[in-house]
Amino acid sequence: MSKKKHNEAIVFLKKNWNWIVLIAILFFGFYLRSYHLDYPVIGYHNWKEVHYLTEARNFARDGFFKHGFFVPAWDYPNVKNPSSGVHGDTFPTTSILIGVLFKFFGAKIVVARIFNIIICMMSIAIFYMFLRIALKREDVALTGSFLFAINPLHVFFGRNTQLINIALFFMLLAGYFYFKWLEDKKNSNLIVAVTLFMLSFITKYSFFVLAIPILLTIPFKKELKKLKKNWKALSTVICIILIFGFIAFYLTNLAVDESTTKSFTPQLIKIKTIFTKNFWDIQKSYLKDDFTLSGTALSIIGLLILVLKKNKTTGEKFFARYFYGGVLWFFIMSYKLSGHNYHYYPLIPLVILGITYFIMFVGVNLKNLTGFKIVHPLLIILISLMLFFPSVEAKDRMFNTQFFGLDIAGDYIRTHKLSGERVMHSSHQAYGLLWHGDIKGTAGIPKLEDIKFAEDNLNATWVFIYNWDFAKLTKDRERWNYIANNYRIVQTAFSATQNQLSNLYYFLLRKEGSFNESLFGLDGNLNIQVFSEIVNSGSLQTKEYEFTFGKQTIQYINLE
Repeated sequence: MSKKKHNEAIVFLKKNWNWIVLIAILFFGFYLRSYHLDYPVIGYHNWKEVHYLTEARNFARDGFFKHGFFVPAWDYPNVKNPSSGVHGDTFPTTSILIGVLFKFFGAKIVVARIFNIIICMMSIAIFYMFLRIALKREDVALTGSFLFAINPLHVFFGRNTQLINIALFFMLLAGYFYFKWLEDKKNSNLIVAVTLFMLSFITKYSFFVLAIPILLTIPFKKELKKLKKNWKALSTVICIILIFGFIAFYLTNLAVDESTTKSFTPQLIKIKTIFTKNFWDIQKSYLKDDFTLSGTALSIIGLLILVLKKNKTTGEKFFARYFYGGVLWFFIMSYKLSGHNYHYYPLIPLVILGITYFIMFVGVNLKNLTGFKIVHPLLIILISLMLFFPSVEAKDRMFNTQFFGLDIAGDYIRTHKLSGERVMHSSHQAYGLLWHGDIKGTAGIPKLEDIKFAEDNLNATWVFIYNWDFAKLTKDRERWNYIANNYRIVQTAFSATQNQLSNLYYFLLRKEGSFNESLFGLDGNLNIQVFSEIVNSGSLQTKEYEFTFGKQTIQYINLE
Protein backbone atom coordinates (compact mmCIF):
# COMPACT_ATOMS: atom_id res chain seq x y z
CA MET A 1 0.00 0.00 0.00
CA SER A 2 1.35 3.43 -0.98
CA LYS A 3 1.98 6.03 1.71
CA LYS A 4 -0.84 8.17 0.33
CA LYS A 5 -3.39 5.37 0.53
CA HIS A 6 -2.12 4.43 3.96
CA ASN A 7 -2.64 7.98 5.17
CA GLU A 8 -6.09 8.10 3.59
CA ALA A 9 -7.00 4.88 5.38
CA ILE A 10 -5.79 6.30 8.71
CA VAL A 11 -7.84 9.46 8.16
CA PHE A 12 -10.90 7.41 7.23
CA LEU A 13 -10.58 5.26 10.37
CA LYS A 14 -10.11 8.30 12.61
CA LYS A 15 -13.11 10.00 11.04
CA ASN A 16 -15.43 6.99 11.05
CA TRP A 17 -14.18 4.81 13.93
CA ASN A 18 -17.47 5.18 15.81
CA TRP A 19 -19.52 3.87 12.88
CA ILE A 20 -17.12 0.97 12.39
CA VAL A 21 -17.47 0.04 16.06
CA LEU A 22 -21.27 0.35 15.83
CA ILE A 23 -21.37 -1.92 12.76
CA ALA A 24 -19.27 -4.48 14.63
CA ILE A 25 -21.70 -4.28 17.57
CA LEU A 26 -24.66 -4.79 15.21
CA PHE A 27 -23.05 -7.85 13.61
CA PHE A 28 -22.41 -9.31 17.05
CA GLY A 29 -25.97 -8.55 18.12
CA PHE A 30 -27.31 -10.24 14.99
CA TYR A 31 -25.16 -13.28 15.72
CA LEU A 32 -26.52 -13.63 19.26
CA ARG A 33 -30.13 -13.39 18.07
CA SER A 34 -29.75 -15.68 15.05
CA TYR A 35 -29.37 -18.76 17.26
CA HIS A 36 -32.11 -21.30 16.38
CA LEU A 37 -33.27 -19.07 13.56
CA ASP A 38 -35.18 -21.91 11.87
CA TYR A 39 -35.81 -23.90 15.06
CA PRO A 40 -39.29 -25.29 15.82
CA VAL A 41 -41.74 -23.13 17.78
CA ILE A 42 -41.35 -25.10 21.01
CA GLY A 43 -39.49 -22.66 23.23
CA TYR A 44 -40.00 -20.34 26.15
CA HIS A 45 -43.29 -18.39 25.73
CA ASN A 46 -44.07 -20.14 22.45
CA TRP A 47 -47.75 -19.44 23.15
CA LYS A 48 -47.15 -15.70 22.66
CA GLU A 49 -45.14 -16.29 19.53
CA VAL A 50 -47.96 -18.43 18.12
CA HIS A 51 -50.41 -15.65 18.96
CA TYR A 52 -48.82 -13.32 16.41
CA LEU A 53 -47.53 -15.95 13.99
CA THR A 54 -51.03 -17.30 13.43
CA GLU A 55 -52.44 -13.78 13.12
CA ALA A 56 -49.86 -13.09 10.40
CA ARG A 57 -50.58 -16.39 8.64
CA ASN A 58 -54.30 -15.66 8.66
CA PHE A 59 -53.72 -12.13 7.34
CA ALA A 60 -51.64 -13.59 4.50
CA ARG A 61 -54.32 -16.14 3.62
CA ASP A 62 -57.54 -14.25 4.23
CA GLY A 63 -56.55 -10.66 3.58
CA PHE A 64 -56.12 -7.80 5.99
CA PHE A 65 -59.72 -6.57 6.12
CA LYS A 66 -61.78 -9.76 6.27
CA HIS A 67 -62.97 -9.07 9.83
CA GLY A 68 -62.65 -5.28 9.75
CA PHE A 69 -59.83 -2.75 9.55
CA PHE A 70 -56.76 -4.90 10.34
CA VAL A 71 -58.78 -6.88 12.92
CA PRO A 72 -56.65 -9.95 13.72
CA ALA A 73 -57.70 -13.59 14.04
CA TRP A 74 -55.58 -16.08 15.93
CA ASP A 75 -55.78 -19.89 15.88
CA TYR A 76 -56.82 -20.55 19.47
CA PRO A 77 -60.24 -19.10 20.28
CA ASN A 78 -62.01 -20.23 23.43
CA VAL A 79 -64.77 -22.74 22.83
CA LYS A 80 -67.58 -20.18 23.09
CA ASN A 81 -65.73 -17.32 21.32
CA PRO A 82 -66.03 -16.67 17.57
CA SER A 83 -64.66 -19.76 15.85
CA SER A 84 -62.74 -17.61 13.35
CA GLY A 85 -60.40 -16.54 16.14
CA VAL A 86 -61.22 -12.86 15.63
CA HIS A 87 -60.51 -10.88 18.79
CA GLY A 88 -59.94 -7.41 20.14
CA ASP A 89 -56.29 -6.50 20.55
CA THR A 90 -53.83 -3.67 20.34
CA PHE A 91 -52.93 -2.63 16.80
CA PRO A 92 -51.37 -5.78 15.24
CA THR A 93 -48.40 -4.01 13.65
CA THR A 94 -46.09 -7.02 13.73
CA SER A 95 -48.76 -9.41 12.45
CA ILE A 96 -49.55 -7.07 9.55
CA LEU A 97 -45.93 -6.62 8.46
CA ILE A 98 -45.08 -10.31 8.78
CA GLY A 99 -48.35 -11.15 7.02
CA VAL A 100 -47.11 -9.12 4.05
CA LEU A 101 -43.81 -11.04 4.10
CA PHE A 102 -45.69 -14.35 4.33
CA LYS A 103 -47.60 -13.47 1.18
CA PHE A 104 -44.33 -13.05 -0.71
CA PHE A 105 -42.09 -15.68 0.90
CA GLY A 106 -44.51 -18.18 2.41
CA ALA A 107 -45.54 -18.70 6.03
CA LYS A 108 -42.13 -19.80 7.31
CA ILE A 109 -40.81 -19.27 10.83
CA VAL A 110 -37.41 -18.16 9.51
CA VAL A 111 -39.06 -15.28 7.61
CA ALA A 112 -40.74 -14.01 10.77
CA ARG A 113 -37.62 -14.31 12.90
CA ILE A 114 -35.33 -12.56 10.40
CA PHE A 115 -37.82 -9.70 10.27
CA ASN A 116 -37.80 -9.34 14.05
CA ILE A 117 -34.01 -9.52 14.28
CA ILE A 118 -33.66 -6.78 11.66
CA ILE A 119 -36.06 -4.61 13.67
CA CYS A 120 -33.91 -5.28 16.76
CA MET A 121 -30.70 -4.30 14.98
CA MET A 122 -32.38 -1.08 13.89
CA SER A 123 -33.40 -0.48 17.53
CA ILE A 124 -29.78 -0.83 18.69
CA ALA A 125 -28.63 1.60 16.00
CA ILE A 126 -31.35 4.09 16.92
CA PHE A 127 -30.49 3.75 20.61
CA TYR A 128 -26.92 4.72 19.73
CA MET A 129 -28.16 7.80 17.88
CA PHE A 130 -30.62 8.58 20.69
CA LEU A 131 -27.92 8.56 23.38
CA ARG A 132 -25.55 10.45 21.13
CA ILE A 133 -27.94 13.31 20.46
CA ALA A 134 -29.30 13.39 24.03
CA LEU A 135 -26.09 13.14 26.06
CA LYS A 136 -23.53 14.37 23.49
CA ARG A 137 -21.01 11.64 24.37
CA GLU A 138 -19.70 9.11 21.88
CA ASP A 139 -18.40 6.77 24.59
CA VAL A 140 -21.81 6.65 26.29
CA ALA A 141 -23.62 6.01 23.00
CA LEU A 142 -21.32 3.15 21.96
CA THR A 143 -21.21 1.59 25.42
CA GLY A 144 -25.00 1.73 25.62
CA SER A 145 -25.42 0.16 22.18
CA PHE A 146 -23.07 -2.71 23.13
CA LEU A 147 -24.95 -3.36 26.38
CA PHE A 148 -28.18 -3.25 24.38
CA ALA A 149 -26.74 -5.80 21.93
CA ILE A 150 -25.93 -8.31 24.71
CA ASN A 151 -29.02 -7.67 26.84
CA PRO A 152 -30.46 -11.19 27.42
CA LEU A 153 -34.10 -10.05 27.36
CA HIS A 154 -33.62 -8.39 23.98
CA VAL A 155 -31.46 -11.24 22.66
CA PHE A 156 -34.02 -13.96 23.33
CA PHE A 157 -37.25 -12.12 22.56
CA GLY A 158 -35.56 -10.19 19.78
CA ARG A 159 -35.98 -13.13 17.43
CA ASN A 160 -39.48 -14.00 18.68
CA THR A 161 -42.56 -12.82 16.85
CA GLN A 162 -44.11 -10.40 19.33
CA LEU A 163 -45.39 -6.82 19.28
CA ILE A 164 -42.74 -5.69 21.77
CA ASN A 165 -39.92 -5.53 19.21
CA ILE A 166 -41.60 -3.15 16.78
CA ALA A 167 -43.10 -1.14 19.68
CA LEU A 168 -39.64 -0.63 21.20
CA PHE A 169 -38.24 0.40 17.83
CA PHE A 170 -40.97 3.01 17.38
CA MET A 171 -40.47 4.27 20.95
CA LEU A 172 -36.71 4.76 20.52
CA LEU A 173 -37.16 6.42 17.14
CA ALA A 174 -39.77 8.74 18.67
CA GLY A 175 -37.28 9.71 21.38
CA TYR A 176 -34.60 10.44 18.79
CA PHE A 177 -36.85 12.70 16.70
CA TYR A 178 -38.08 14.43 19.83
CA PHE A 179 -34.50 15.45 20.60
CA LYS A 180 -34.05 16.50 16.99
CA TRP A 181 -37.02 18.81 17.50
CA LEU A 182 -35.59 20.18 20.76
CA GLU A 183 -32.43 21.07 18.86
CA ASP A 184 -33.77 22.56 15.63
CA LYS A 185 -37.46 23.25 16.47
CA LYS A 186 -38.53 21.97 13.05
CA ASN A 187 -42.22 21.15 13.14
CA SER A 188 -41.66 18.13 10.93
CA ASN A 189 -39.50 16.47 13.61
CA LEU A 190 -42.19 16.98 16.25
CA ILE A 191 -44.85 15.53 13.97
CA VAL A 192 -42.66 12.50 13.22
CA ALA A 193 -41.92 12.03 16.94
CA VAL A 194 -45.61 12.13 17.90
CA THR A 195 -46.56 9.79 15.05
CA LEU A 196 -43.90 7.28 16.07
CA PHE A 197 -44.91 7.48 19.72
CA MET A 198 -48.55 6.77 18.80
CA LEU A 199 -47.46 3.81 16.67
CA SER A 200 -45.53 2.48 19.65
CA PHE A 201 -48.41 3.09 22.05
CA ILE A 202 -51.19 1.55 19.95
CA THR A 203 -48.97 -1.45 19.20
CA LYS A 204 -48.35 -2.12 22.90
CA TYR A 205 -49.96 0.07 25.55
CA SER A 206 -47.17 -0.50 28.09
CA PHE A 207 -44.90 1.72 26.01
CA PHE A 208 -46.79 4.77 27.27
CA VAL A 209 -43.79 5.29 29.58
CA LEU A 210 -42.01 7.49 27.03
CA ALA A 211 -44.83 10.05 27.19
CA ILE A 212 -43.82 10.97 30.75
CA PRO A 213 -40.29 12.31 30.06
CA ILE A 214 -41.54 13.98 26.88
CA LEU A 215 -44.35 15.82 28.68
CA LEU A 216 -42.01 16.80 31.52
CA THR A 217 -39.32 18.22 29.23
CA ILE A 218 -41.35 20.04 26.56
CA PRO A 219 -40.67 23.79 26.91
CA PHE A 220 -44.36 24.63 27.16
CA LYS A 221 -43.89 28.34 27.96
CA LYS A 222 -41.78 28.98 24.89
CA GLU A 223 -44.08 26.92 22.69
CA LEU A 224 -47.24 28.63 23.93
CA LYS A 225 -45.75 32.00 22.99
CA LYS A 226 -45.30 30.67 19.46
CA LEU A 227 -48.77 29.14 19.40
CA LYS A 228 -50.44 31.84 17.32
CA LYS A 229 -47.77 31.65 14.65
CA ASN A 230 -47.42 27.89 14.84
CA TRP A 231 -51.05 26.78 15.15
CA LYS A 232 -50.96 24.75 11.94
CA ALA A 233 -48.16 22.50 13.19
CA LEU A 234 -49.88 22.08 16.54
CA SER A 235 -53.19 21.17 14.92
CA THR A 236 -51.42 18.63 12.73
CA VAL A 237 -49.96 16.90 15.79
CA ILE A 238 -53.39 16.85 17.47
CA CYS A 239 -54.96 15.38 14.33
CA ILE A 240 -52.35 12.63 14.24
CA ILE A 241 -53.10 11.74 17.86
CA LEU A 242 -56.84 11.64 17.18
CA ILE A 243 -56.50 9.61 13.99
CA PHE A 244 -54.30 6.93 15.52
CA GLY A 245 -56.35 6.91 18.71
CA PHE A 246 -59.46 6.28 16.65
CA ILE A 247 -57.80 3.48 14.72
CA ALA A 248 -56.44 1.89 17.90
CA PHE A 249 -59.49 1.90 20.12
CA TYR A 250 -62.42 1.71 17.73
CA LEU A 251 -61.49 0.01 14.49
CA THR A 252 -59.38 -2.73 16.04
CA ASN A 253 -61.26 -3.29 19.30
CA LEU A 254 -64.84 -2.05 19.36
CA ALA A 255 -65.38 -3.42 15.86
CA VAL A 256 -64.98 -6.83 17.49
CA ASP A 257 -67.14 -8.43 20.18
CA GLU A 258 -67.01 -5.94 23.05
CA SER A 259 -66.33 -8.73 25.54
CA THR A 260 -62.86 -9.07 24.06
CA THR A 261 -61.89 -5.53 25.10
CA LYS A 262 -61.92 -6.31 28.82
CA SER A 263 -58.18 -6.86 28.81
CA PHE A 264 -57.68 -3.16 28.09
CA THR A 265 -59.59 -1.87 31.11
CA PRO A 266 -58.27 -0.69 34.50
CA GLN A 267 -59.03 -4.21 35.78
CA LEU A 268 -55.42 -5.05 34.95
CA ILE A 269 -54.06 -2.27 37.16
CA LYS A 270 -53.74 -3.98 40.55
CA ILE A 271 -51.15 -2.00 42.48
CA LYS A 272 -51.64 -4.10 45.62
CA THR A 273 -49.77 -6.88 43.79
CA ILE A 274 -46.51 -5.06 44.42
CA PHE A 275 -46.87 -5.49 48.20
CA THR A 276 -46.83 -9.30 48.15
CA LYS A 277 -43.77 -11.47 48.80
CA ASN A 278 -44.58 -13.65 45.82
CA PHE A 279 -44.34 -10.63 43.50
CA TRP A 280 -40.79 -9.81 44.61
CA ASP A 281 -39.69 -13.45 44.43
CA ILE A 282 -40.87 -13.51 40.81
CA GLN A 283 -39.19 -10.18 40.02
CA LYS A 284 -35.84 -11.44 41.28
CA SER A 285 -36.08 -14.36 38.87
CA TYR A 286 -37.21 -12.13 36.00
CA LEU A 287 -34.55 -9.47 36.59
CA LYS A 288 -31.90 -12.18 36.69
CA ASP A 289 -32.97 -13.33 33.23
CA ASP A 290 -33.78 -9.90 31.78
CA PHE A 291 -30.87 -7.71 32.89
CA THR A 292 -28.80 -9.92 35.27
CA LEU A 293 -28.79 -9.04 38.96
CA SER A 294 -25.44 -7.23 38.75
CA GLY A 295 -26.68 -5.23 35.76
CA THR A 296 -29.86 -4.28 37.63
CA ALA A 297 -27.84 -3.14 40.67
CA LEU A 298 -25.44 -1.03 38.57
CA SER A 299 -28.36 0.50 36.71
CA ILE A 300 -30.15 1.54 39.89
CA ILE A 301 -26.96 3.14 41.22
CA GLY A 302 -26.37 4.92 37.91
CA LEU A 303 -29.93 6.23 37.73
CA LEU A 304 -29.79 7.51 41.31
CA ILE A 305 -26.52 9.32 40.50
CA LEU A 306 -28.25 10.86 37.48
CA VAL A 307 -31.36 11.89 39.43
CA LEU A 308 -29.34 13.46 42.26
CA LYS A 309 -26.98 15.36 39.95
CA LYS A 310 -27.31 19.14 39.94
CA ASN A 311 -27.17 21.30 36.81
CA LYS A 312 -28.39 18.56 34.48
CA THR A 313 -28.20 18.88 30.72
CA THR A 314 -31.41 18.60 28.70
CA GLY A 315 -30.62 14.95 27.96
CA GLU A 316 -29.94 14.19 31.62
CA LYS A 317 -33.22 15.85 32.60
CA PHE A 318 -35.03 13.72 30.04
CA PHE A 319 -33.59 10.46 31.34
CA ALA A 320 -34.13 11.48 34.97
CA ARG A 321 -37.81 11.96 34.14
CA TYR A 322 -37.78 8.64 32.26
CA PHE A 323 -36.70 7.18 35.61
CA TYR A 324 -39.61 8.88 37.40
CA GLY A 325 -41.93 7.57 34.72
CA GLY A 326 -40.39 4.13 35.07
CA VAL A 327 -41.22 4.09 38.78
CA LEU A 328 -44.83 5.05 38.04
CA TRP A 329 -44.91 2.48 35.22
CA PHE A 330 -43.65 -0.20 37.62
CA PHE A 331 -46.64 0.34 39.94
CA ILE A 332 -49.16 0.47 37.10
CA MET A 333 -47.71 -2.64 35.44
CA SER A 334 -47.20 -4.62 38.67
CA TYR A 335 -49.98 -7.10 37.94
CA LYS A 336 -48.69 -7.76 34.42
CA LEU A 337 -45.11 -7.96 35.70
CA SER A 338 -46.14 -10.78 38.02
CA GLY A 339 -46.95 -12.89 34.96
CA HIS A 340 -44.25 -12.67 32.28
CA ASN A 341 -40.69 -11.37 32.11
CA TYR A 342 -41.04 -9.77 28.66
CA HIS A 343 -43.26 -7.04 30.11
CA TYR A 344 -40.02 -5.28 31.15
CA TYR A 345 -39.33 -4.44 27.49
CA PRO A 346 -40.25 -0.71 27.72
CA LEU A 347 -37.61 -0.32 30.46
CA ILE A 348 -34.71 -1.86 28.50
CA PRO A 349 -33.40 1.57 27.34
CA LEU A 350 -33.71 2.98 30.88
CA VAL A 351 -31.88 0.07 32.54
CA ILE A 352 -29.08 0.16 29.98
CA LEU A 353 -28.83 3.94 30.30
CA GLY A 354 -28.44 3.51 34.07
CA ILE A 355 -25.56 1.06 33.65
CA THR A 356 -23.93 3.27 31.03
CA TYR A 357 -24.28 6.38 33.18
CA PHE A 358 -22.70 4.55 36.13
CA ILE A 359 -19.71 3.60 33.96
CA MET A 360 -19.37 7.17 32.69
CA PHE A 361 -19.63 8.73 36.16
CA VAL A 362 -17.10 6.39 37.76
CA GLY A 363 -14.78 6.44 34.75
CA VAL A 364 -14.65 10.22 34.44
CA ASN A 365 -14.04 10.67 38.17
CA LEU A 366 -11.32 8.01 38.27
CA LYS A 367 -9.65 9.63 35.29
CA ASN A 368 -9.72 13.01 37.03
CA LEU A 369 -8.36 11.53 40.28
CA THR A 370 -5.56 9.48 38.73
CA GLY A 371 -4.75 11.59 35.70
CA PHE A 372 -4.72 8.47 33.48
CA LYS A 373 -6.97 8.69 30.41
CA ILE A 374 -6.80 4.90 29.98
CA VAL A 375 -8.83 4.37 33.18
CA HIS A 376 -12.18 5.18 31.59
CA PRO A 377 -11.95 2.84 28.56
CA LEU A 378 -10.56 0.09 30.81
CA LEU A 379 -13.58 0.48 33.09
CA ILE A 380 -15.91 0.22 30.09
CA ILE A 381 -14.22 -3.04 29.03
CA LEU A 382 -14.16 -4.45 32.56
CA ILE A 383 -17.83 -3.84 33.34
CA SER A 384 -18.89 -4.94 29.85
CA LEU A 385 -17.09 -8.26 30.42
CA MET A 386 -18.52 -8.51 33.94
CA LEU A 387 -22.04 -8.24 32.47
CA PHE A 388 -21.40 -10.27 29.33
CA PHE A 389 -20.95 -13.68 30.94
CA PRO A 390 -24.05 -13.62 33.19
CA SER A 391 -25.96 -12.20 30.19
CA VAL A 392 -24.93 -15.24 28.15
CA GLU A 393 -26.06 -17.52 30.98
CA ALA A 394 -29.40 -15.71 31.17
CA LYS A 395 -30.16 -15.90 27.46
CA ASP A 396 -29.06 -19.56 27.46
CA ARG A 397 -31.55 -20.34 30.23
CA MET A 398 -34.32 -18.98 28.06
CA PHE A 399 -33.12 -20.66 24.86
CA ASN A 400 -32.78 -23.97 26.72
CA THR A 401 -36.36 -23.89 28.00
CA GLN A 402 -38.01 -26.16 25.46
CA PHE A 403 -41.18 -28.20 25.26
CA PHE A 404 -40.30 -31.25 23.24
CA GLY A 405 -42.60 -32.76 20.66
CA LEU A 406 -44.90 -29.85 19.79
CA ASP A 407 -43.44 -29.87 16.28
CA ILE A 408 -43.61 -33.68 15.99
CA ALA A 409 -47.28 -33.80 16.97
CA GLY A 410 -48.00 -30.73 14.85
CA ASP A 411 -46.40 -32.27 11.77
CA TYR A 412 -48.45 -35.43 12.31
CA ILE A 413 -51.69 -33.43 12.50
CA ARG A 414 -50.79 -31.38 9.42
CA THR A 415 -50.25 -34.48 7.30
CA HIS A 416 -53.24 -36.46 8.64
CA LYS A 417 -55.96 -33.87 9.33
CA LEU A 418 -59.07 -33.33 7.27
CA SER A 419 -60.21 -29.89 6.18
CA GLY A 420 -61.81 -27.87 8.97
CA GLU A 421 -60.78 -30.13 11.84
CA ARG A 422 -59.68 -28.63 15.17
CA VAL A 423 -57.63 -29.76 18.13
CA MET A 424 -58.24 -29.42 21.87
CA HIS A 425 -54.85 -29.05 23.56
CA SER A 426 -53.19 -28.54 26.91
CA SER A 427 -52.74 -24.75 26.61
CA HIS A 428 -49.88 -23.23 28.72
CA GLN A 429 -46.82 -23.78 26.49
CA ALA A 430 -48.42 -26.23 24.06
CA TYR A 431 -49.45 -23.63 21.49
CA GLY A 432 -46.51 -24.38 19.19
CA LEU A 433 -48.56 -27.41 18.16
CA LEU A 434 -51.00 -25.10 16.34
CA TRP A 435 -48.29 -23.43 14.27
CA HIS A 436 -46.72 -26.69 13.16
CA GLY A 437 -50.06 -28.44 12.69
CA ASP A 438 -51.49 -25.45 10.79
CA ILE A 439 -54.72 -26.07 12.66
CA LYS A 440 -57.04 -24.06 14.86
CA GLY A 441 -57.42 -25.23 18.44
CA THR A 442 -59.26 -24.44 21.62
CA ALA A 443 -57.35 -22.65 24.36
CA GLY A 444 -57.05 -25.61 26.75
CA ILE A 445 -58.85 -28.94 27.03
CA PRO A 446 -62.28 -27.76 28.17
CA LYS A 447 -64.84 -29.22 30.56
CA LEU A 448 -66.77 -32.28 29.38
CA GLU A 449 -69.84 -30.31 28.27
CA ASP A 450 -67.58 -27.98 26.28
CA ILE A 451 -65.70 -30.91 24.73
CA LYS A 452 -69.03 -32.16 23.39
CA PHE A 453 -69.91 -28.64 22.24
CA ALA A 454 -66.58 -28.35 20.41
CA GLU A 455 -67.10 -31.74 18.76
CA ASP A 456 -70.61 -30.88 17.59
CA ASN A 457 -70.08 -27.26 16.58
CA LEU A 458 -66.38 -26.76 15.85
CA ASN A 459 -65.43 -30.11 14.30
CA ALA A 460 -62.93 -30.73 17.12
CA THR A 461 -61.58 -34.21 16.40
CA TRP A 462 -58.11 -34.16 17.97
CA VAL A 463 -56.91 -34.02 21.58
CA PHE A 464 -53.34 -33.18 22.55
CA ILE A 465 -52.43 -33.86 26.19
CA TYR A 466 -49.07 -32.57 27.42
CA ASN A 467 -47.53 -33.94 30.63
CA TRP A 468 -48.66 -31.09 32.93
CA ASP A 469 -52.25 -32.09 32.17
CA PHE A 470 -51.96 -35.79 33.00
CA ALA A 471 -52.75 -35.56 36.71
CA LYS A 472 -55.38 -32.86 36.25
CA LEU A 473 -57.31 -34.81 33.63
CA THR A 474 -57.25 -38.13 35.44
CA LYS A 475 -58.67 -36.54 38.61
CA ASP A 476 -61.75 -35.55 36.59
CA ARG A 477 -62.84 -39.14 36.04
CA GLU A 478 -65.95 -38.35 33.99
CA ARG A 479 -64.01 -36.26 31.48
CA TRP A 480 -61.08 -38.71 31.45
CA ASN A 481 -63.33 -41.70 30.81
CA TYR A 482 -65.14 -39.85 28.03
CA ILE A 483 -61.85 -39.12 26.27
CA ALA A 484 -60.65 -42.72 26.80
CA ASN A 485 -63.90 -44.14 25.38
CA ASN A 486 -64.14 -41.82 22.36
CA TYR A 487 -60.56 -41.15 21.26
CA ARG A 488 -57.71 -43.37 20.17
CA ILE A 489 -54.01 -42.69 20.71
CA VAL A 490 -52.18 -42.02 17.44
CA GLN A 491 -48.85 -40.72 18.76
CA THR A 492 -46.84 -40.42 21.97
CA ALA A 493 -43.36 -39.10 22.76
CA PHE A 494 -40.99 -39.84 25.62
CA SER A 495 -37.37 -40.12 26.72
CA ALA A 496 -35.96 -43.46 27.75
CA THR A 497 -32.49 -44.49 28.86
CA GLN A 498 -31.42 -48.12 29.14
CA ASN A 499 -35.03 -49.19 28.55
CA GLN A 500 -36.15 -47.09 31.53
CA LEU A 501 -38.73 -44.36 30.94
CA SER A 502 -37.35 -41.00 32.14
CA ASN A 503 -39.88 -38.52 30.74
CA LEU A 504 -43.28 -38.91 29.13
CA TYR A 505 -44.08 -35.79 27.10
CA TYR A 506 -47.51 -36.13 25.53
CA PHE A 507 -50.25 -38.15 23.93
CA LEU A 508 -51.91 -37.18 20.65
CA LEU A 509 -55.41 -38.62 20.22
CA ARG A 510 -57.96 -38.68 17.41
CA LYS A 511 -61.74 -39.02 17.49
CA GLU A 512 -63.29 -42.47 17.06
CA GLY A 513 -61.89 -45.43 18.93
CA SER A 514 -60.72 -45.80 22.52
CA PHE A 515 -57.80 -46.64 24.80
CA ASN A 516 -57.35 -48.19 28.24
CA GLU A 517 -58.49 -45.54 30.74
CA SER A 518 -56.22 -47.07 33.37
CA LEU A 519 -53.24 -45.68 31.45
CA PHE A 520 -53.02 -43.34 34.44
CA GLY A 521 -54.10 -44.21 37.95
CA LEU A 522 -56.33 -42.06 40.14
CA ASP A 523 -53.23 -40.26 41.41
CA GLY A 524 -52.11 -39.41 37.88
CA ASN A 525 -49.19 -41.87 37.89
CA LEU A 526 -48.46 -43.75 34.69
CA ASN A 527 -49.40 -47.42 34.40
CA ILE A 528 -46.15 -48.71 32.89
CA GLN A 529 -47.68 -51.99 31.70
CA VAL A 530 -50.42 -50.25 29.72
CA PHE A 531 -47.92 -47.74 28.35
CA SER A 532 -45.57 -50.55 27.27
CA GLU A 533 -48.39 -52.17 25.33
CA ILE A 534 -48.99 -48.89 23.50
CA VAL A 535 -45.30 -48.45 22.71
CA ASN A 536 -44.93 -52.01 21.45
CA SER A 537 -47.82 -51.58 19.03
CA GLY A 538 -46.15 -48.78 17.06
CA SER A 539 -42.92 -48.02 15.23
CA LEU A 540 -40.22 -46.24 17.25
CA GLN A 541 -38.71 -43.07 15.79
CA THR A 542 -36.36 -40.43 17.20
CA LYS A 543 -35.96 -36.65 17.07
CA GLU A 544 -32.93 -34.66 18.16
CA TYR A 545 -33.22 -31.29 19.91
CA GLU A 546 -30.42 -28.81 20.46
CA PHE A 547 -29.40 -26.96 23.61
CA THR A 548 -26.60 -24.43 24.00
CA PHE A 549 -24.69 -27.12 25.91
CA GLY A 550 -25.43 -30.11 23.67
CA LYS A 551 -28.19 -32.22 22.17
CA GLN A 552 -30.95 -34.47 23.44
CA THR A 553 -32.77 -37.21 21.60
CA ILE A 554 -36.36 -38.15 22.34
CA GLN A 555 -38.36 -41.11 21.08
CA TYR A 556 -41.85 -41.05 19.62
CA ILE A 557 -44.29 -43.66 18.39
CA ASN A 558 -46.76 -43.33 15.52
CA LEU A 559 -49.57 -45.82 16.05
CA GLU A 560 -51.20 -45.15 12.70
